[in-house]
Amino acid sequence: MLDPQVVQLLAWVDKARAEGKSAPYSTLTPQAARVLYDKQSPTLDFKPRTLARVENIILPLPEEPRPARLYAASTERNLPVLLFFHGGGFTIGSLDSHDGLCRYLAEQTGALVLALDYRLAPEHPFPAAPNDAFAAYCWLIANAAQIGGEASRIAVMGDSAGGTLTIVTCLQARDAGLSQPRLQLPIYPATQQGANTDSRQRLRTGYLLDAETIAWFNQQYLPDAAMAEDWRAAPLLRHDLSGLAPVWMAVAGYDPLVDEGLAFAEKLRQAGVTVTVRNDRGMLHGYFNMGGMLSVAKVAIDECCGAIRAALK
Repeated sequence: MLDPQVVQLLAWVDKARAEGKSAPYSTLTPQAARVLYDKQSPTLDFKPRTLARVENIILPLPEEPRPARLYAASTERNLPVLLFFHGGGFTIGSLDSHDGLCRYLAEQTGALVLALDYRLAPEHPFPAAPNDAFAAYCWLIANAAQIGGEASRIAVMGDSAGGTLTIVTCLQARDAGLSQPRLQLPIYPATQQGANTDSRQRLRTGYLLDAETIAWFNQQYLPDAAMAEDWRAAPLLRHDLSGLAPVWMAVAGYDPLVDEGLAFAEKLRQAGVTVTVRNDRGMLHGYFNMGGMLSVAKVAIDECCGAIRAALK
């Protein structure tokens, strides 16, 4: 059953669209969709916490230097580090859209949160985003001390598109012979582009992330249809998932992506990876960005923070 607070949220969205205050992303340009997402996200997210340290930096990544933001609840050195990739269909989302969540993660985990502003489509289609994400991980394990972190205590987390980037980064690290993070936390990831799952069919309309929006994101990110067959865009297609960091995953019952998330979790288990899945059956895609409004979201995020603390202690 859909959570009563989600029912209220969907009614609010319908009203805002009827009044011309909002619109489906698929009806907008990518640039206009980014502005709308950055404007709306903070209204549902945690109110920004005041932290001892919030710094904008530039990561010297090989293909293009990228902005990033550091969050920490203390000024101590040698802190554990949480590398965070925001969601948004590889097309929208920013450091600002997930600022409230990142501040909350830093406050509740005691970790130094490093949020990456990776390149977005359509200006930078696949594989720009996974290239940036993996490059940021490589930079972090080599330079954690430079930002006050400890390279031996790293976790990687992302929501939606960022969840996909989390998975792909860990796979690329394994393939390159690099150390795995202590924990990876893909939050309702997309694991198979263009999948024809039951949840994608059953939840085609009415729950924010509809079929038209998914198709619009894919049009921006994967201009060549063959790109959808690349495991870096669809990690469920990767045959060998062994040797990866333990996984803490959250999925939502009213998310079109829920079936592929659960299928990926099961494939990880079969490969011998330790997997914990939290399934919030009354929630919808994007609920980790709604901790200021949805009670279940806050409970889920707090459980996520507990898993991070335990892994990075």
